[in-house]
Amino acid sequence: MNDTSEENMVYYPAIDGRRERQIEPSVEILSQSGIHYFFSPGFKTSDIILELVVKKYGGESRGLKSLFRFGEESLVICFDFMKKRQIAEEVKSIQRDLFPDLNMGDVLACYKDEYDVYLLTKDELLSTYRDDNGDYLRVDIDKVCIEDNRIYDADRAMISDDHDFSAEFQNLFYELQLLGKDVKPINCRHPMRAEPLKAKVAYLEILLGDCLFDKYLSANEVVRIEILARQLGVSSQTVLNAVNEILRVRQISRDEKYLQTLIKKVSEISGEYHYVLFHDVIAFELLPDGEALKEDLSRFADELSKRCGLDVEFKRKYIEVMRKFIKGSYDINENMEKIRTRIANVGIADQIYDTIDFEYSVQQGMIRR
Repeated sequence: MNDTSEENMVYYPAIDGRRERQIEPSVEILSQSGIHYFFSPGFKTSDIILELVVKKYGGESRGLKSLFRFGEESLVICFDFMKKRQIAEEVKSIQRDLFPDLNMGDVLACYKDEYDVYLLTKDELLSTYRDDNGDYLRVDIDKVCIEDNRIYDADRAMISDDHDFSAEFQNLFYELQLLGKDVKPINCRHPMRAEPLKAKVAYLEILLGDCLFDKYLSANEVVRIEILARQLGVSSQTVLNAVNEILRVRQISRDEKYLQTLIKKVSEISGEYHYVLFHDVIAFELLPDGEALKEDLSRFADELSKRCGLDVEFKRKYIEVMRKFIKGSYDINENMEKIRTRIANVGIADQIYDTIDFEYSVQQGMIRR
């Protein structure tokens, strides 16, 4: 672990990437210095996170009768795969005949276009589709992209075409892809960094409570939670415990009771951080959901701002500014991804990203001037 002074501390764990990838949430280690916390990259692909991300694609009213019916409802969520006997029997033959090494319990969703069946795990896309050589489609999610119903590798070489993916299937594909990516180090500190752990956990619980109001998570929300937890020095196991507890409260509480239960936690956070809390809440609510940037803020954000005693005109103007800022950041990210996939030279692509990072640091200096 790199040694840093208190003054220049970066709370993101500065350890070897290969070593960090071996750390599971349940066996995280607090360093002897008492300053840096390990945060397992397994957080984003732990069972509860995967379940909450894929849940929004299932729908509570969707029945098994829609399985493999080509059309709007042909995406079936299979996280609880072994309990869905009809699904298991339907897909078991595919697994047995085409992919015998595939663990049935790893399948998160299945989808059928007019001709072929597709299976998604957290790592792979598998299909009954066969190429000109007679090989069945099986690719790592992190090494391909989907565009115009065609699948391309990292070098923009087309792997296969002639698919008919629904928007729902593609959105889930890219959310799983995002969950599999490493979070990049961020050289800054959260304003709450020096507060007691109890206050920092309460802070994250409020943010998670907002995210879980609809009973699921988006991949964008999960990534932002990880970034904040790393900056705050809160372990991923602590965050997972908070997710489970808040989800339990959500499942047994009506909307109003749930809302008030989470809003009450504001009292555990010092008043000097209430504006910071409001910022993080609206930043979560403005995160892109699929391809669209959210426009309307929830009652949760409104009630929290009242509890924090924020001025109405301040709220209006700040939300307007942050909406433009986050929209701009999202547009940059979206366009950079398109540029990256079209540049064969990885070094050149990385330099473009470095340029964007530098520009953000310059803008930070301009904002605080």
